[in-house]
Amino acid sequence: MENRKIKILAVDDNRDNLVTLKALIMDAFSEAVVLTALSGKQGFDLAEAEDPDVILLDIIMPGMDGFEVCTRLKSNNELRDIPVVFVTALKGDKENRVKALECGAEAFLSKPIDESELTAQVRAMLKIRAANIKKRDEKEFLAALVEEKTRELKDSNSKTLQLLEDLKKEQTLIKAIFDSIPGYLYVYDENGKLIKWNKNHETMTGFSAEELSHMTLEKWFDQEDILKVNTAVHDVFEKGYGEVEAQLILKNGEKMLTRSSGVPLVLDGHKYFTGIGVDITEIKKTEIQLKQYMDDLLESQRIARLGTWRLDFATNQVVWSEELYKMYGFDPSSPPPPYTEYMKLFTPASWDNLSTALELTSTVGTPYELELETLSKDGLNGWIWVRGEAIIDSNGNIVGLRGAARDITAYKKVQNELKQSEEKFQLLFEKAPLGYLALDSEGCFIEVNQKWLDTFGYTKEEVIGTWLGDLLCPEYVDAFRQRFQLFKAQGFIQSEVEILSKDGRRILIAFEGKIAYEANGTFKQTHGIMRDITDQRKAEKALIESEERYRQLSQQTRTFTWEVDEQGLYTFVDHLIEEVLGYRPEELIQKKHFYDLCPEEEREDLKLTAFDIFERKDLFRDMENKSLTKTGDMVVLSTDGFPILNDDGSLRGYRGSDTDVTARKQTEEALRKSEERFRVAQEISPDGFTILHPVRNETGEIIDFTFVYENQAVARFNQTDTQKVIGKRLLDLFPAHSETSFYETYKHVANTGNSQILEDVNVGEVASRPIWLRLVVVSMGEDIAIAAQDITERKKAEEKLLYLSNHDHLTGLYNRRFFEIMLNNLDTKENLPLSIIMCDVNGLKLVNDSFGHDSGDALLKKAAETIKKSCREKDFIARIGGDEFAILLPKTSAQESSEIANHINKMAFKEKVSNVELSISSGYDTKTTDKQSLIEIIANAENHMYRHKLYERSSIRSKTIDLIMNTLFEKSKREAAHSNRVGSICQAIASKMNLDKDAINQMKIAGLIHDIGKIGIDEKILNKPGNLTIDEKSEIERHPEIGWRLLSSTNEFSELAQFVLNHHEKWDGSGYPNGLKGEAIQLGARIIAVADAYDAMTSDRSYRKGLSKEEAIKELTRCSGSQFDPNIVKVFVNRVLPFIGVIDI
Repeated sequence: MENRKIKILAVDDNRDNLVTLKALIMDAFSEAVVLTALSGKQGFDLAEAEDPDVILLDIIMPGMDGFEVCTRLKSNNELRDIPVVFVTALKGDKENRVKALECGAEAFLSKPIDESELTAQVRAMLKIRAANIKKRDEKEFLAALVEEKTRELKDSNSKTLQLLEDLKKEQTLIKAIFDSIPGYLYVYDENGKLIKWNKNHETMTGFSAEELSHMTLEKWFDQEDILKVNTAVHDVFEKGYGEVEAQLILKNGEKMLTRSSGVPLVLDGHKYFTGIGVDITEIKKTEIQLKQYMDDLLESQRIARLGTWRLDFATNQVVWSEELYKMYGFDPSSPPPPYTEYMKLFTPASWDNLSTALELTSTVGTPYELELETLSKDGLNGWIWVRGEAIIDSNGNIVGLRGAARDITAYKKVQNELKQSEEKFQLLFEKAPLGYLALDSEGCFIEVNQKWLDTFGYTKEEVIGTWLGDLLCPEYVDAFRQRFQLFKAQGFIQSEVEILSKDGRRILIAFEGKIAYEANGTFKQTHGIMRDITDQRKAEKALIESEERYRQLSQQTRTFTWEVDEQGLYTFVDHLIEEVLGYRPEELIQKKHFYDLCPEEEREDLKLTAFDIFERKDLFRDMENKSLTKTGDMVVLSTDGFPILNDDGSLRGYRGSDTDVTARKQTEEALRKSEERFRVAQEISPDGFTILHPVRNETGEIIDFTFVYENQAVARFNQTDTQKVIGKRLLDLFPAHSETSFYETYKHVANTGNSQILEDVNVGEVASRPIWLRLVVVSMGEDIAIAAQDITERKKAEEKLLYLSNHDHLTGLYNRRFFEIMLNNLDTKENLPLSIIMCDVNGLKLVNDSFGHDSGDALLKKAAETIKKSCREKDFIARIGGDEFAILLPKTSAQESSEIANHINKMAFKEKVSNVELSISSGYDTKTTDKQSLIEIIANAENHMYRHKLYERSSIRSKTIDLIMNTLFEKSKREAAHSNRVGSICQAIASKMNLDKDAINQMKIAGLIHDIGKIGIDEKILNKPGNLTIDEKSEIERHPEIGWRLLSSTNEFSELAQFVLNHHEKWDGSGYPNGLKGEAIQLGARIIAVADAYDAMTSDRSYRKGLSKEEAIKELTRCSGSQFDPNIVKVFVNRVLPFIGVIDI
């Protein structure tokens, strides 16, 4: 037994072959690491990743076969030293052996594998591997010496120049390298003639290959650049390297800026120089842009007075920007000041803050941002803003610091002045002789000054947060509510209202207010100045009462008074008309009728209406009509008027007023449209929207809510009527709401006004159906609004996704991902002893190949069901691979694990799927101490399982092969008769060729099962009465390969598998599937070909009658030497057919 740690890679497309190899290797080399791959590509990728010591490689595999894998391995400098041993069932196949050796293989192993031969070959390969490694190390040492001599080449061209240097030794690689480099490559002779180039040379310059073959250096460049180019060429031959930037003249006459570098090259005693050129046009543009960017950055720093710095811990070097020098008053041509000098720039308190911040940034990487007071050389203090952060390398280490600084002396001065100004304002605010108040967007107090409090007798605590309307005399409340909205809309207001003082006095005040806005233009608060005008108004009232006309004028805003005669001609208009309509009174009096100002299309209607009132001597009451201003703008007026009568009672005219209600009408229309848009949006919205009004008891506690509004989406949630629900109480309709968390949220928002968002709310217990919602609850004055988004489908999808992420979609068991999670979770001391059972379904690949993947899936489902029934509820079962299952058994001894594993095997023997007996190989191991590795326990259980699988697989596969043949014969009775006849003919031919007894019996079996691959062909094609289509024929021609895959998986049929694979090959090489020729086709396959053809020709088909014996002999003879082996045809015709009646066919 070998104990040295080795790594062996086995590559075979048959999983069972890999299991056998792994078991044999582990028996011989217990410490070996055995890697396995099920395809040639996977094997090559594993070899690249793992660098194994030995590779055991199957020859015939789909996709990349063993020859291609070996060729690629030997072509790879990193992998070519790994010994390759071909493992094949082609025992005497000389041509394949020669081909394998040509690919670079070191040895062969024949199937079935002999353990002693395998052990000897592996040991021999390990010796070869050791020698190869030693040789490779020497080669690498020499390569290192070469590399050391070439390090002087510039980094930007090192890879390309190394490739070009290698061209001198590896001429076969030159074209591939030339075409793979993104620039243009060239080789010039010492006279400057271009003799070699890559494809990019043609693409980039536009010249054809023929044109390039006549090019010399002088043709590429103008006179100025050719001098630089010649100097670079001289450097190549004199110094070993040359580089130049020059304008290359393209075929279309344009120029391309290139950077070219080259090295000398000597071949067969002749001097050349070779190199690469790249288009640097864009690079140059980028360099110019970068320089401009850096110039702009420095200029920006200068303008912003922003300085920057950087400290490198490795070199302890500090770098300051020029602006930072100026900021601190130092000479930019000198190095930054030392630490002790730097300290003197700040006040002690500021330096303490800065040094603490620098220490934290240097040690733990915490960034800082500070405002520091500085001490300038002229003795005047200043202020700077500083910010710094750590520089962290790719490994997470702090390697330096960097930061920025800005002189904020002026800012701090303004800030200080602002503070002083605010203090002065506050003093003025409190001592001002006028009352001051500030209101929020709802009209509630947020600030008042002492004068206001003294005027009305309240304390500040009593006022702040109170709605102003609550302090007004009752008759002013509604007007305030309306005019406050107008105030917010127009941004200013002047008004007079009466406020009740704390002791009940009515105080008339004059109020002037303006709106303060946020920076983004939204409402912030109101500012208002008020003064007590109670006494003033009492004095004015007498005057106003005596002057009715002026009283009417002073009581209205944007209202003008007028008088007209009986014909409607203006006889008086006050000056306020100019503010409303833009006309001066003299432009209208005795010049225009009232209806002349009306738009022409509505003028006649206005005249009819107005003169009808004139005739009846009736009053005008809030009559709305349109008027044009002097500039042609449309306004809406509300007209009030009364008749002026002569002494005899006749009509002299009318006196009245017009009020501009345009803004009000626009607001009403905008509000109407807004309400309509809101209603439509809510009705069509898929999300729910509800407005609830809180119901409070006498103490103010919320005891319920009433419905104010609900849209259709909520109605669907609740199964309610949107109209009938209005005014109903929430708990009357849904009593269960009172016990829910979201009901408490409703109350919280109604009480505090603070919005709440509830994610993933399950309202199934109170709704009409199971439902998940996302709720947003906001305050709407006294009401609350609830937006509800139905996320039920998302939650279902999340739950389904979670299930699929943890479970195997086929069996419903846990998957490998969740199994690995549970490994970590269960690997604790509390779960000891912790046992693991590994299970593998035998023959799954055979079932998939034979009966299709549906049958294979059914077999896996039955295996999962059997394992689950055999285990306990607490056991954790997972499908961790195609045919592999794992069971974790916490607190389970080895004895208990053995009993469960045996029970699984016992239960499996009782199950069948598509007449295939279920067979499960299992292995187990138990972790008894916390020092044991669970990975090692799993590996032991797998090895235990693989040994069982090795012992059990042969029987299972033989039974499966028998089942396949029976199934095939059931699918097609014609195939059954044909196979029996071919088997008898093959036996007879082998006998007459004097083969030994075992070979004769083997040929009978081979003839019987030669069409076993037709199990994978559609039954309709097998039994089709007429001629086959091209596609159907291609499908039929797959059966040799299908049969080979089925039979090669078993040792007892492995040699016959080659006969089956090649029984449609032709003597002249024109057959299928591999186009073998002559004696490269196995003898058994050539015998089957003759027997199969004869029986096919002489058998009746629905679409033709079979040939006679004589006709079949004639056809066999005709095809002898092209389709058939001439010797076998001769034996069959002369020594078998004469006795065909005697042979039992």
